[in-house]
Parts: sequence; C-alpha cells; structure tokens
Amino acid sequence: MSDRRSTEPREAADTPAWEAVAATFDSLAEAEPAERKARLAALERTEPALAAEVASLLEGLADEQGFLARPAADLEATPVGAGGHPERIDAYRVLDRLGRGGMGTVYRAVREDGPLDQPVAIKVVRAADGDPTRLQRFAREARLLSRLDHPGIARPLDAGTLDDDTAWLVMEYVDGVRIDRYCADAKLGRRERIRLIIALCEAVQFAHRNLVVHRDIKPANVLVDAEGRPRLLDFGIARMLEADDQGELTITGQAALTPRYASPEQFAGEMITTATDVYALGALAYELLCGRPPLDLDGLALPAMIERVCEQPPERPSVAAGDSGLRGDLDAILLTALRKEPARRYASAGDLAADLQRHLAGEPVLAHADSLRYRAGKFLRRHAGAVLAGVVFAVSLTVLATVATIQAIDAERARAEAEAEAARAASVLGFFQEMLGSADPAKAQGEDPTVRALLDRTATSLTDSGLDPLALGTVQETVASTYLTLGLPDPGLPLAESASALLTEALGEAHPRTLAARHAEARFHLYSANFARAIEILEPTFEARRRVLGDAMDTMSTLHNLAYAYAGAGEVERALNLDLVQLEIVERLSGKGSPEALTTMISVGHGYYSAGRLDEALAIFREVYEGQRAHLGERHPTTLSALHNYATLTRQTGAVEEAEARYRELVQLRREVLGDRHAQTLNSIHNLGELYLLLERPEDAAPHIEAALAGRREALGPGHPDSIESLVALTRLRLQQERPADARAAAEAAESLAREHLPPEAEQWDKVSEALALSAADPAP
Repeated sequence: MSDRRSTEPREAADTPAWEAVAATFDSLAEAEPAERKARLAALERTEPALAAEVASLLEGLADEQGFLARPAADLEATPVGAGGHPERIDAYRVLDRLGRGGMGTVYRAVREDGPLDQPVAIKVVRAADGDPTRLQRFAREARLLSRLDHPGIARPLDAGTLDDDTAWLVMEYVDGVRIDRYCADAKLGRRERIRLIIALCEAVQFAHRNLVVHRDIKPANVLVDAEGRPRLLDFGIARMLEADDQGELTITGQAALTPRYASPEQFAGEMITTATDVYALGALAYELLCGRPPLDLDGLALPAMIERVCEQPPERPSVAAGDSGLRGDLDAILLTALRKEPARRYASAGDLAADLQRHLAGEPVLAHADSLRYRAGKFLRRHAGAVLAGVVFAVSLTVLATVATIQAIDAERARAEAEAEAARAASVLGFFQEMLGSADPAKAQGEDPTVRALLDRTATSLTDSGLDPLALGTVQETVASTYLTLGLPDPGLPLAESASALLTEALGEAHPRTLAARHAEARFHLYSANFARAIEILEPTFEARRRVLGDAMDTMSTLHNLAYAYAGAGEVERALNLDLVQLEIVERLSGKGSPEALTTMISVGHGYYSAGRLDEALAIFREVYEGQRAHLGERHPTTLSALHNYATLTRQTGAVEEAEARYRELVQLRREVLGDRHAQTLNSIHNLGELYLLLERPEDAAPHIEAALAGRREALGPGHPDSIESLVALTRLRLQQERPADARAAAEAAESLAREHLPPEAEQWDKVSEALALSAADPAP
C-alpha cells in the first residue's frame, strides 16, 4: 500500500469532524491491540471516513509503541516491564504509564539513587520518521520549563537523552484532579470556581512575564492538587516570545491546538501572542461557570468549525447557563476574554484575574463601559444603607430612562458601524490572502519569493486593489510598517504618507486611527535621522492624542518619540524635560517600577547622560537594571541591555574595577544567551577591550579587540560603522603593543573604509581622524 496521501481537498460532507477524530483516536490509542482492531473494524462499517482518518493516525502510533516495546539505548539499559513500559529511565524506576500526549508518553517513576523516593513524572519523546524537529521541540520545552519556577506550574527536575532519537524530561509529579472534574466532584460554588480561575491566571501571567505562551490551556492540562491549588502542566507546544522568534513562520501541519479552547488566530494560522492564552482562559472559565463550552463545535467539519470560531460570538454566559448570577460583571468579563480580535481582549492574564477579583470584591470591573448607570449601580449596592430609598427610586427612574434612550440610539449607530467595519476588515483580509497566496507553488511556478518580494508585489497591487479609502489606508500602513521592520524605510515611507492622508480625509485629523497613522509615519523620519520632519509631525500628533485619548499609553508613545527627535536634533534639555513628564505620567498609569516605567526611565537616563549629568544617569541605569532583572530575570536580553548601560556609566564615572566586573559578566551572559556572533555580544566584547585599553593592559585587551573586529566583519560587513570602530580600537591596541607599522595599517584601512561607506557627518569620522593622527605621531622604528 502506498504511504502517499492525496493533497486534493475533500468535500466538507466527506470530512469527519475534528472533535470526533480526536476523541476516537484518544480512545483507541489506550486500547489493547486486539480490542483496537475490533473496534476500528466496527467503526469502518458505520463511519468509514472517520475510521480512515483515525487509522492513519494509529499507523504512527504503532511505530511509537514498537519503540517502547524494545530495549532502549538501543534502550539496552531500559528493559520492558510486565506492564508494557520500560522498567528504568536513567536513575528512575518506572512505576506505570500516566498517559500519552501530542509530544510523547508520560510515566510515573521514582528516583532510586537519592535520599528521597517521592514520585516524579517523566515525559519520553522519540523523533518520528520524517520529523527531525521533534527532539528540538522537546529540548525547547525543557528550556522553557526551566524558567518557570512558580507554585502554579509543575516544576522541571531533570532531563537527558537516551540516544540520538529519544529524550526524557523529569517533572514534578502532581497528584491532582482535572479542574473541571474537581469543581464537579467538590460541588464548588461560583465564587470558589472564580478563585480557582484567578489562581490559574496568575500562573499564566508568570509564564507570560517570562516570555512563554502555553497555547494549549484546557482542563486536561490543569490539575487541582490536594491543597486545592490549580497546577498548570505541559508546555510541550509553548513558544518563546523572543525577538528572534517574531519572524518565524508557522509550518503547515505542525500547529497543535485543542479546538474547544483554541483562539480564532490559532485557527487562522496567525501570530500567537499572550492574547491566545487569555482566550483559552476565557473559554475554560466559561465552561467552569456555565457548564458548557462557549461554542458548540461537536459534529462540525473543519471548515465549519473554523468559521464558527472566527465569526460566531458566544452566547451570553448568563443566558447559556440560565443563571442570573452571571448577568452583568461575569457576562462582560468572560465575553471580553473571548473577543475575536486579540487586541480587544484583556491585555494580559493578570488583567483578567484583576477584573475577576474586582467582581468578587463588589468593585467596578474594567470590562464594563465606564457608564453612569453602571457605577451608580455599584455604589448603591455597596452603600445602600446610606441612601434614602425615595431619592434612589426617583433618581434611578430618571437615569435609567435617559440611559435607555441614549443606548437605543447608540446601539443602532454601533450596529451600522460594526457592519461597515466587518465588511472593511473582510476586504482587507481578502486582499492580504490574495497577496500571500502568490507564494503558492501553483502560482509561483518555481519562484521562491522573499518577504521583500511579497511586500513589493503587495505595494504595486494597491493601486488596482478596489479597496475603499479606509481599507486602503489600513493596508498601506501595515505594509509600510513591515518595510520599516525589515530596515527598508525608503519604499515604506510613501505608503505611510499615503495612509496618513487617506485616513485624515476619511476620518478627520483628530480620529484615533488617523493619529496612529501619523505616529507611524513619523517613525520613518526618526529611523532616517530626519529629526526636523519627525518633530513637525509628532508635535501636533501628541497634542491631538492628549486631547482625544488623554494621558493614555498611546499618547505617551508619541511623547517618547517626540523627546527622541528633540534629542537627535541636539535639544538635549528639552528632550530630557519631555522624558521626565512622560515618566511621571507612565508611573501614574502603570505604577512605579512597572515595565512601562522602566522603559521610560531608559530615555531619562540617556537624557541625563547627554546633558553630562553622569551621576544621575548612573542612578537611573542602576534602578532600570535592578528592575528589569526582577521582572524578567538576569538572562533576558532586555535585562542585558540594561546591564550594558549600567556598566558603561560605571566606567565613565571612574569606577573602572566595578565596570570591569560588570562587562565581564555581560560578555559571558550575552555569549550564553545570544551567541558569539550576535551584534550585542560583539558590542560587549568590544567595550571590555576598550576598557582594558583605557587601563593600558594590552595583553588583556588583545583577545577582545581582535575577536570583536573579526566577528563584526563577518556578521556586519567590513564597511559597517561598528567594524570601522573596531579598526580604530585595533590601531590603539597595536600602539600599546609597540607595533607602530601595524597600527598605521589599521588606521589607514579604517580611513579607506570610512571614505567608501560613511557619510561625512558620521560620528565615527572623529575617531578615524584621531587614529590616523596617533599612528602618524608614533614613528616606525
């Protein structure tokens, strides 16, 4: 029988429902071979399409079971026990099998060579045929788990490999019950269930702060332990949110999700973010509080399932459960978490937890509009004894009558606007799908288009796109921002300018979307160091955003860029004053020491540095470093950037011994986290070499200066400003080594490359000129 499968699409009527395939496969995978064969044969007689899908999945399972049924390493050290599982894995004695998941088999075991004999869970995974990335994903899981030390997350304890194809991970064994069964068995009330959800949200928020998205939160992955605490399991399909992952493309067929709890963006194959987990938490909370999932997906073929998840809103929880106790706050909270658009959900799992906590405390929740009726109702419920009944009755009648009239008008207007926006969004999506579809082999016909080629093709097609002005402006702004992300401001700027003009004409100068487009346009001028033009755009944009949005984070983002533009234009004090205003507002909005405040403090620190106020700059950068380390951990790239700034200011304030220790720590961490050839690693190596040159220790400086030069030439090219700066440092090194001829050769090479690659106003020219003068002043022997 051929192992090739048809790639032709099947009619929806012939496609078995995804839920049915998953449930049947899970059931048969646990059965003994003889029972499995009989049940599959019976299924073929009644539901042949479903049987065929499940049988194809079981073929791969047979290989995996064959692996577990033979000695390991060649599994020689792991003989098979009577229960059909290996007796030992490394130093652990296997007791029984707990289950099988998408990334491997999990066993309960105990360690035999240590003082403790408490049980552990061991996940074993083997690379499947044709899937060389499986062990890489398993190794990534181990790395992710190692960062997540939280009482709500099952902790990692040990890891290793059995052979080139097999690895294992030891995790804390959680003796608990699935959260949905726990709630049912314990007959928990609504408030107790909400407290469980809040605790789970806090564990997820911790993972998000460590740049990890779970992507498969569901009852089977949440156990409640003997202390009544929810424990989150299985980060096997988690993804890091590092900058290096932002450009990673989804590989067709490797997306792992559980339909009932999967977000619209997972079904659509779009970017996975922390909002994905917020959706799953909302779906799980909905099910725990309503007794049913937010959407009925049973019996649906995949296309219909995708359409329902991406288009159909869930029923109000109070209606779905027939429970008036859910009406109001909980309706609003759950539906906010389950919104189709990621940007309209709660900004974080922590925000969802905070709103649930406010509900329990009887306080206003953020999921509600900030309306008079809502806040008045909260006030009256919390302070009923202090209000005269007659006054309450009279005022309530007046307020409710007025609000009802306004809401009726607003509802009709909102409905019309929503319909128009939905049609516009569909046209934008259709345009992008058509453009991305040009990469299909049937259309590309052998061409392998790059991201730049797709962008260029998209930009060219906009003229004849047929999009209305609002949709066209949205597409232009998106394409322009993508150009800028790729470091290509020239083709993106005309699109950004056109988007601003279109949105201004369609919506007016003060509309939030217009102001966002103007802000995006200014970023191109900042990137190109056209600070005067950036200031022209940002000043009125900031004033308008403050009028329209108030002191919101978007307003502060524009203020930040305006300060950056003034600093670039040489108005250092003015930039610093704006940054200080921004810091005061951001601390008021998000709290002193918050991630947003720390980001703003970096700009303040640079302002103090540029103004020559080094002691104040040093204090700021020390506080930023300590704050980032507390929030993100000492190995996070953002923390390392803060350590770089702190080390640099430490050196410039004269504390060279402390600066040396900081630089050495920074070099080691960046090598471990980013690798030897990352630009930031090379910067740190160069800076440590420069410090040794300052201390006139050429024997210590040499390996760092030479390594930075070689790495920068390889990674950035010989004409890059950083490479030229390394040649200048090499000139000084050779002079300290009393090798004047080599020093002169390095200085002349730096000058030649600068003439070829640098504009006359580049700051590196001063250093190149100084290097030439130094090498000429030291005559050759």
